[in-house]
Amino acid sequence: MIPPEGWWKWTLPAFKYIVSKCTQETYQDTLKNILSDYLPTNNYQIVGAIQEFYDPNDNSGELYLCFPIEKI
Repeated sequence: MIPPEGWWKWTLPAFKYIVSKCTQETYQDTLKNILSDYLPTNNYQIVGAIQEFYDPNDNSGELYLCFPIEKI
């Protein structure tokens, strides 16, 4: 797929992710809770860059934070 002009296309390696839905208002709390509570409690570690996913068909303001925990 060719990205629109002015955009860049990144190809990411495959990972297993922990995914959490949030909003701009809950973003910081969600990030903090996953990093300082959920991941350590479940013996997970971040193994790559945390990704954000915004559904282009959703105007609710929700997004997903994707935390890579295992390279596939």
